[in-house]
Amino acid sequence: MEEDNRKGKRILMYWGVLAIALLCLTGIVYGTLKWLDVGNNDTASPDEPRDFASEVDPRYTWDLTTMFKDQSQAKVALEDLRKQVKVFATYEGNLKDPEIFKKAMTLYSHIMTNEEKLRIYANLNKDIHMDDGDITDFLADVEQLDVEITEGFSYFKPELSKLSDLKLEQYLTFKETKGYESTLDEIIYDRTSILSESEDRLMGLLNELDLGYENNYQAFWNRYDVSLKPIAYNNYNAKDDEKRYEATKASMQKQMDAVEVLASNLEGKIKYDNLMAKAYNYKSDLAMVLDQDGVGLEDYQALEKVTEDHLSLYHRWIVIKQKMLGLKGPYQYHDEQLDLIKEKNKIPYGDAVKAAREAFKPLGKDYLKIFDEAISQRWIDVYPRQSKYTGSYTWGAYLSHPYILINYEDDYNSALTLAHEMGHGVHGQLSAQNQPFTTYENSIFKAEIASTTNEVLFLENQLKTQKGEARKEILIEYVNLITGTIFEQMKASEFEKIAHEAQAEGKDLDGDFFKKTWTDLNAKYYGSGYKTSDLDGYGWTSIDHLYWNFYMYKYATGLASGYGIATQLESNPEKTSSAYIAFLKSGNVFSTVDELKTLNITLEKGKALEACYKKLDALLTELELGLEAE
Repeated sequence: MEEDNRKGKRILMYWGVLAIALLCLTGIVYGTLKWLDVGNNDTASPDEPRDFASEVDPRYTWDLTTMFKDQSQAKVALEDLRKQVKVFATYEGNLKDPEIFKKAMTLYSHIMTNEEKLRIYANLNKDIHMDDGDITDFLADVEQLDVEITEGFSYFKPELSKLSDLKLEQYLTFKETKGYESTLDEIIYDRTSILSESEDRLMGLLNELDLGYENNYQAFWNRYDVSLKPIAYNNYNAKDDEKRYEATKASMQKQMDAVEVLASNLEGKIKYDNLMAKAYNYKSDLAMVLDQDGVGLEDYQALEKVTEDHLSLYHRWIVIKQKMLGLKGPYQYHDEQLDLIKEKNKIPYGDAVKAAREAFKPLGKDYLKIFDEAISQRWIDVYPRQSKYTGSYTWGAYLSHPYILINYEDDYNSALTLAHEMGHGVHGQLSAQNQPFTTYENSIFKAEIASTTNEVLFLENQLKTQKGEARKEILIEYVNLITGTIFEQMKASEFEKIAHEAQAEGKDLDGDFFKKTWTDLNAKYYGSGYKTSDLDGYGWTSIDHLYWNFYMYKYATGLASGYGIATQLESNPEKTSSAYIAFLKSGNVFSTVDELKTLNITLEKGKALEACYKKLDALLTELELGLEAE
């Protein structure tokens, strides 16, 4: 097991630059500083701004001054780091001298932690000022610094690997090495894992190349947007099936026109992934990713089989939606935007905060303390506005607390997003408080457990208190959570697997290949109550996670684990809370799969999914009985 963990960490090291850069776009990544004590704030109920769509109330925006006073100060920090990278380069060839090593190790730690803080600040600032060219230019300067650091650090590990074990063990005793023991341990245990200086430099350049595919994809979506005319926009939700179809098609016109460009770009990314798997002597790219997560290939295959064995549940949901909407024909792609609830219940942000805090009480006082800090100390950028990134995520540096971005819209879906992201935020804070820089950052595989546990706790708490239409809405949100997080993510993972295998066999991954593959998978996952159309072939074009290399199955394992933890917190809060908080504090020190076993969660043979499917069956049954009673 120890060797497996070291192997996984070696691969994570090689992919570090890529992984850190990618995490800023999703949301499920983060880093944190020390826990600031703000006292026992027993309530968290901010007042609502009058018009959150246009009014920018500082209480509901990030306070980035905790990182840098302003961008001018950040620019000074950037130039200072550039100088320090040049100083670090002067130590090359002299690491055999203990005093030189101490200087190098001190500077190495300083550059690593401060570069992370600077890079995350630049990205966060950009995401709330997306139309500010100066801020975008500054981010480009920071990205150039990353390249300089990769080149400046390229000699460090190769040179250390030439020293004797006795010398390295002496270096492990130095206070300057504290927190970076794993760097030297890796060399001592397996020198063959350390790349040469030229290889290390090449890996840095390849990681930059990899990001190019996703950058191309993001540039397409940011630049070539389709603006529906008012009449078409109104038809988007029209009762008339034909009008709704035409409006939906019009909204997808840009990816239809550019499908071959998008296909070529995704094919390039898949070729890159398969090439990297070969470089590291893996049988497939999937096998490499699973090895990083500590998941066996047979267990992933079990996830696929268990999901396929329960597709009838998803088929039931499609039929229920068809009935709830009163559709004359079968359910289709252009029906997805229709609301199953005619008048949704309003849940203002302040109410969502109170509801989330109430739901998280089984997690204990320490958890709630950080929750309260996030609310009172402006960790969260709450409301949508012009020039702000439209998604949601959590991200922070080791030298800062986490920052949470959402776009709150006064509904249950937004409240659920708040609960999800708060799971990432508290997780990141607990991890940073209890781990050194090298082991504080959690894998996505582990991070999604923390977020989905919160979602389940929130929904279960709401089901206890809501009745009538409000309860019906919660049921629908719960069903969407399970079907969207498990079935849809496993569908996308199956799409990735098919595409990666086809490319490895030398097949041409053009627009027709991707369209047919996605359409066939929709038919499989949605069942006979669903009718495919020409629109189905383009669903893959709007999924940025396809550029994240078998990322999406981790949502499924995250929810399966999170559901199991949440139900145990309900039945045995004190015992489970203690073990779960320890899990959140441990960073990436241990295998997540092994850690889950201390919480009585096993991913082997897809067992953790079974409880989720049983819950889904109960939720669907309640909705079906409600339909019969209407």
